[in-house]
Amino acid sequence: MKRILLIACCTLSLFASAAVKIASESSGGGLKIDPELDVLLQRADQFAQNKRYDLASELWQRVIDESNDAVITRDEWLEETLNHQYRLYRPVQDEIEATLATLPPEALNIYRVRADGSAAALLAAARNPGEREIALGEVVRRFFLSNMGDDAAYELSGIHLDRYEFLPALRLLDKVEKQYPAASVPAAGIILRIAVAHAYSGDLPQALKRLEDLDTRLAADDPLIPVRDAVRAGLSGDEDPVIAIDGTQAWTMPFGNAQRSGFQPDLRVDEKRPQLRTAWVQNFVLKLSEDLEGIIRQPDTHEERVPMMLEAWKAGDWFPTGGFLTHDGGLFFKKDDRLVCLEADSGELRWLGFRNAFALDAMTRQSSRWSSRSKVLPINFTDPVTVQYFADRVSQSMIIHGDRLISLEGQPLDLAIEDGNAANPRGVWYREVPARTRQNFLVAYDTTSGKLQWRRSPAEKAALENDKLSWLGAPVPYGSLLLAPVLDNGSLWVYALDSQTGKTAWKKFLCDEEAGSVSPFSSPGISVAGGEAYISSGAGLIFAIDALSGVLRWCVRYPRSIAAKSGNSSYYYQPRKIDGWQEDVIIPHGRHLVALASDYNQLLVLDRGNGALLWESARTPVRGDAAGMYGLGVTRGLVIIAGRKTVRGYRLEGGRLLWETPIEAFGRGILTEHAIWMPTESGVLILDPETGKERGRGVLNTVDGQPIGNLYSDGERLYGFGLRRVYSFEPKDPHVPE
Repeated sequence: MKRILLIACCTLSLFASAAVKIASESSGGGLKIDPELDVLLQRADQFAQNKRYDLASELWQRVIDESNDAVITRDEWLEETLNHQYRLYRPVQDEIEATLATLPPEALNIYRVRADGSAAALLAAARNPGEREIALGEVVRRFFLSNMGDDAAYELSGIHLDRYEFLPALRLLDKVEKQYPAASVPAAGIILRIAVAHAYSGDLPQALKRLEDLDTRLAADDPLIPVRDAVRAGLSGDEDPVIAIDGTQAWTMPFGNAQRSGFQPDLRVDEKRPQLRTAWVQNFVLKLSEDLEGIIRQPDTHEERVPMMLEAWKAGDWFPTGGFLTHDGGLFFKKDDRLVCLEADSGELRWLGFRNAFALDAMTRQSSRWSSRSKVLPINFTDPVTVQYFADRVSQSMIIHGDRLISLEGQPLDLAIEDGNAANPRGVWYREVPARTRQNFLVAYDTTSGKLQWRRSPAEKAALENDKLSWLGAPVPYGSLLLAPVLDNGSLWVYALDSQTGKTAWKKFLCDEEAGSVSPFSSPGISVAGGEAYISSGAGLIFAIDALSGVLRWCVRYPRSIAAKSGNSSYYYQPRKIDGWQEDVIIPHGRHLVALASDYNQLLVLDRGNGALLWESARTPVRGDAAGMYGLGVTRGLVIIAGRKTVRGYRLEGGRLLWETPIEAFGRGILTEHAIWMPTESGVLILDPETGKERGRGVLNTVDGQPIGNLYSDGERLYGFGLRRVYSFEPKDPHVPE
């Protein structure tokens, strides 16, 4: 027994030192390390060695309660490829629980004296199913090693399974099976649920293996035998047990849904020779009805820049930043100063959002004044107009959730806000503000009428201006919550908002980021699947958190592709050359997590369950090849990426490059259920997603010889987002002359 106690105490001591030594690595975003927790753990270690388990238990519980954002890593969690290293981090409380589980029975019983009462109080206070779920989650998070911890985890896993949230259920069940000493819940029931969760999260071989384990535990008359047989029969069928979201409905956010699994609807045309005619064109100076002319201000200060920007667009690796959302026959997009809702079939105006200023990040604003500092950046920072149309995707952020369109907008230009501040953003010195900071708001509109539902800043007071708080992108829905990225004094957070009111439900710290070392034009990528949210920070870290509570599951640090700091300037924050994808995107699919980071030149695929590296592939496979620039999505077991001069298909399982097709694209393409559509300078190219082979191509007539720009399909029409104008194309009727 003394030997067991010694091992447990040594484990705590090693854990405490490892947390401080390893998790303070500074490659990319800074994670939370609390030296005070190390002191508490050392004191608990001393009490345990003196057999004062009552005092040690109090300190262990305090560390669990106070370490929500703190993480730990170990040397054995470092994964290395030929050229790169990936380091995994896990929450501190996971390691403490693992240590508590190895304590001798008398020590664990002393800990449970305190923990049982607190756990019982939490459960007793829950009076409805929603409160019950939250209480169960708190018991598992804070008092898992109490006598009620295994029952709470088992009950909570059933709730997740009922909602098809298989990974959270699997994690809970695995925790009970492997970490809880002498669990009271039935072992056969745990194994059966684990098999189901494995199957529906994409690991069929492991599911069948767990069913074999179950066979050895069941007696001939066990009541679970019919259930086991039904599960086995279901897994042996032809259908893939992975639950997929149908993404061919309304396009309410990028990639169609919160899981980023959507497809745009196939256009009903002959793919070999698609015959399309221009249905309507809307310029950024909108065609308005007579009763609106003279009422709505439409200043046009950028038209004279069009020839220059058009020439640069055709010559460079630039795509327009804009895109479309659809809902109930409405087509939504952002022009230079406001949100626009059109009738999708006619192009006629439905309603307009509030006119607002284009919100640049602080560093880009300052760089516009210091042109000599723009040479290291991938696009012309001395020209904010070009940045707005061809680089900055943060300002384009918007989603539709229910009957609300939620848009990220700058300072309002046509109405005063509560504090009466001027609408135009002011210049900010580098020393004062982190790079991605910009003054902006989340604004919720009714999708039908355009009526304002709510507006709020990242600060808790709805209209409080704060130079050091910024929304970094549109929120992502999960149930009644909206998960939104926020930059607070150089720290990246996720805020959970009530979708009806915009009020903050909870906040989750992710990491600190270094000014000048992140892309100012890409929002952190967030996706939600199976009750978990995945975040690509753009600061060298990928996170998995519980979507309901924000509790950290794991995070992975990857090696960033950014230039070292120059020693020439010490007074200002310096922008640094960043080699990565156009935007941060993260796509969960089965057990895979596909990540495209704005600060990393690799296509990265992780295991959703534990963050382990599955494979990586360079976005430029061979020197001299065309670079991949953005992701189109995942389809038929392939990851599809595209760029200005290429489209590639990688096998999701293993990462093998299966095909590559050279193209000449002048905008972002789309992935439909059965095809890939890519915009050329004067038409469209249609590819087979399984082989990359050309199926057909067609010519489209635009205005003034402009390229079509970014594509979108609603199944009835094809839309293009060009330079300061949007288009609609519809199938030609062969019986109607042009």
